[in-house]
Amino acid sequence: MFLILCEAFIAIIAVIAFFIFRKQPSNDRDWSLNQAILPRAEFKDGGKILIKNVRHVCYKTATDYTVRYYDREYDINELKKVWFFLVPFTGYKGAAHAFVSFEFENDAFVAISIEIRKKKG
Repeated sequence: MFLILCEAFIAIIAVIAFFIFRKQPSNDRDWSLNQAILPRAEFKDGGKILIKNVRHVCYKTATDYTVRYYDREYDINELKKVWFFLVPFTGYKGAAHAFVSFEFENDAFVAISIEIRKKKG
């Protein structure tokens, strides 16, 4: 009996794993407007980094916002501090939004957020 239960358990796990690993990641989806465009970084000579499509969102509410994008060049030689933040989600115990912020000598900042990417709806 124990052997039959073990085989059934392994078969169920195999079926679940099959469906999980069958899904393919994709950037070609109908993303929410505040996450539709991904940034790109180009590394230049002399420690310069050009980041294209830096996202700047002005939120009025969670669903009412204005999205703008811009390109900005940063000089890694002027890096002053690196900050790591964990901001807990309201109402979710243990879950948090993680991001890294880079501070440069000319009071410029750029943050890299670790987040989900939401589809419309």
